[in-house]
Amino acid sequence: MKEIRLLNKEYITNLQYKLKEREIAIQIPDEKVFTLPIKIIVLGHNKFLRSTVDYFFTIALKKEKFNGRIIHISIDNKESKKLNEQDCLFTLNSKGLRNSEIEDRWDLIYSVKRIISSDNWSEILKKVVAPEIEFLICQPQADSIIYDPDDSIKKKPPKSYIGKIISILYERYRRYRSKENKLTIISLDPIIKKDLDLKGMILKAGKEWNLGERFLSWVRLKNIFFNSMIDKLDIGSLTEKEKKQYFQQLQYRDYFITLTENYNRWIISEVDSSKEDFPLVDVGLDFEFTKNLDTFYSLDTWFNAILVAFIPLAYLSGYNKTNDALQDILIQDFFKKFLFDTIKRFVDLSEEKIRKWEEITINRLKNPFIKRTLIDMSKNLIEKFRNDFLFKMIDLYEKNQEIPDYIFFILAVFLRFFNVFEEEDKFFGIREITEDEEEVIVDENIDDSELEKNKEIYEVEDDPEILKELSETWKDVQINDKSIDIFLRYILTQKNIWGMDLTLWPNLMERTSHYLKKILSEDMAKVTTELLLNIDEI
Repeated sequence: MKEIRLLNKEYITNLQYKLKEREIAIQIPDEKVFTLPIKIIVLGHNKFLRSTVDYFFTIALKKEKFNGRIIHISIDNKESKKLNEQDCLFTLNSKGLRNSEIEDRWDLIYSVKRIISSDNWSEILKKVVAPEIEFLICQPQADSIIYDPDDSIKKKPPKSYIGKIISILYERYRRYRSKENKLTIISLDPIIKKDLDLKGMILKAGKEWNLGERFLSWVRLKNIFFNSMIDKLDIGSLTEKEKKQYFQQLQYRDYFITLTENYNRWIISEVDSSKEDFPLVDVGLDFEFTKNLDTFYSLDTWFNAILVAFIPLAYLSGYNKTNDALQDILIQDFFKKFLFDTIKRFVDLSEEKIRKWEEITINRLKNPFIKRTLIDMSKNLIEKFRNDFLFKMIDLYEKNQEIPDYIFFILAVFLRFFNVFEEEDKFFGIREITEDEEEVIVDENIDDSELEKNKEIYEVEDDPEILKELSETWKDVQINDKSIDIFLRYILTQKNIWGMDLTLWPNLMERTSHYLKKILSEDMAKVTTELLLNIDEI
């Protein structure tokens, strides 16, 4: 068999490749694209940025709304080298549902000129002062958005993420301090998630590092700052075997084929009238400016909180993926009512818009191409439950001075999911699969005729100290009122798990006990049905 060549600029612009018959058709760019100047610096490089920023600007290039390319600054030198060998070309496979129909779209992404490792900081500083540079896009990780007083722009590279941004800006200041050469700086989700002001952090660090009032004034007056958020679910990654199968269909080797959902939404805070000139406007993508980014952020954070609550319920109901679980009318009904009730209490949108958003969200989770299982999503669920769910529930209580009954049910389900035992330094739970749900049992050798309910073991990956405490505490629990109440009276006070003493919430102990007893003694579907029937509007 003839060797399939590596994806790169030379190969795809070769006439021989253009004439090849391929099972997967992709659009080859005009060769003039490769001569365009660098106009965007992206501080970071990962799958998320490839499937969003790089994709958006590739579409803008196709529509001739943009005439530049991107440089990514990466901390991974090995990955930088491999992608540069492909001339930073890669294939994006977007999969999902659109108007209830399967969509399986392939795009060759060619907006990226080069990936440079942050180890080559001196070279980076030479690139960022090019007069054609218009945008700096930042995607700091949540734990990297900190001011480090020991950092310095004299370090190459600076240690902190903020330090790297300031180093880039200071180099441009040295070149353009007295000239009109504005830079548009776009920060992605983590900044608004931590309620931080990137511009303010830069000014604070610049002052602490004695970079001078002229530099600080230049930052304020000669640069435009935008906050933004991109809504994108991680549906999983392709296996090496799957990639090799696609090599045959594409007729080239691409080691960076990226699987993504077919939904993209990029929302940017509106600053001034310059939005009309923004290259992503009117290119046929879900991109918009807004004067109220907080509304969209609130939607996103509430969705994350609800998804965290949904994972253990769906898994303990016998399902392995979100798509399977949401085919269950009962679970879908609970999820939709929970989603709508919480969103309408907090998000300043009309009921019609909330319903539309709800419909889109459900369809995204029904995506049959989601490779990540519920167990995959449950990794480090305790921290997510504490930070994403419980603190949102505090908002709910403070706003309404009451806690809806479904919160107690969700807490009980969460505790049931973490009914674990330890074996060889690993922790496992057991879920029960009823005869009606036998199709989801992984082990086909189980003879379900011998038992009314089959049991399946699942591994839980989370904070080992907390899991050990939970496993020790669950050992003494029997299915009786006294045993469960003793368990709850202890576990709900543990601040290392919840970040607070949950027994201080009104009725929480009593109502959680009610649902946990039912979950342990009855079928999960029966308890969920009871909840829906007894609450007119949850």
